Amino acid sequence: MNTQPTVFIIDDDHDVRGGMALQLGAYGFTVESFASCKDFLAIFDPQATGCLVLDVCMPNMTDPELQAELLRRDISIPIIFLSGYEDISVAVKVIKAWAVDFLTKPVNGQNLRDSVRTAMAINQQRYW
Repeated sequence: MNTQPTVFIIDDDHDVRGGMALQLGAYGFTVESFASCKDFLAIFDPQATGCLVLDVCMPNMTDPELQAELLRRDISIPIIFLSGYEDISVAVKVIKAWAVDFLTKPVNGQNLRDSVRTAMAINQQRYW
């Protein structure tokens, strides 16, 4: 198991995923990225620490389905949601679902960094 806290990025847009990985890597975070929720679930170690950066509009598995699967597997990981749309109703829904933050694309690098730092702090509190 990798003991280094990791930012797990799930976004079906290769360029967005790669850009966020580069930004977060430049800030010193360990990053793993996935094109789908199923790809993430297939290799995720439940003992891993870190946070999840998740696009709200993913094909093949909705955010509620992913959250249900994480709960079923007893995985508690802070989630930062991303959206290409500034939809207040979606933001309220995901925040109520224990999201750490809701960011709109294109994501400002400093806002993403700050949200990830908050999520990592929450994750660390859960394990100490």
